[in-house]
Amino acid sequence: PRCSAERKINLVVHRIRLVKVHVCILGTLRGMTPYWFGKEKSREHILDNLDSIMNDARIKFDLSKGDMPDPEKFAQRLEKFPDFRVFPSIDRGLISRFDMLIEKD
Repeated sequence: PRCSAERKINLVVHRIRLVKVHVCILGTLRGMTPYWFGKEKSREHILDNLDSIMNDARIKFDLSKGDMPDPEKFAQRLEKFPDFRVFPSIDRGLISRFDMLIEKD
């Protein structure tokens, strides 16, 4: 029973870390997309340089390299979105709550 509880806790922590990574990446992409003009050009630039953008977000938000998604698969999924402004903006409060959940025993 104890091992089962630990496994479930570890699974929840892993999911929280993945959600945090996706929130940070998608918020970064939203911040790089202009409001009005040049969205398509910006979208192409983001998709072409996604690996370096993800690495910058990893450093900026102090994310683990092992938690980062595969850039090629992530780019394939991003291609389905015509406008990256639909992604949520970065909420520092949410990120700090994720950190608190991960660090708390």
